[in-house]
Amino acid sequence: MCNGMSGSTEAFSRTRIDALLKDASWNLADGLSVLFEHVLLDGTRAEYVLCDRQGRPMAVLEAKWASTDPITAQNQGRHYAEQLGVPLQTFDRFRRNFLGKICAEFDSQ
Repeated sequence: MCNGMSGSTEAFSRTRIDALLKDASWNLADGLSVLFEHVLLDGTRAEYVLCDRQGRPMAVLEAKWASTDPITAQNQGRHYAEQLGVPLQTFDRFRRNFLGKICAEFDSQ
């Protein structure tokens, strides 16, 4: 790949997530719809927080190295979701079921 970026890096994962969010009509630049590196109450940072039009969290996304233990990643995601009061979804399930639903709900508000 260009610039030495491999498909297993977290940066590559973020690039893919950004593209999926853009394809689903999320505005990555308005500072309201998608929050990046959002600091949570305990001082940890969620990589992506998707919000409704009132700025309320709806979902949290984390980019992970392909080599990251899935249980560790899921536990981190659960911790972030609990702090934000949003449901925990795996990325594949989120992509199939939740992302399109959020976009439809977001557009209808």
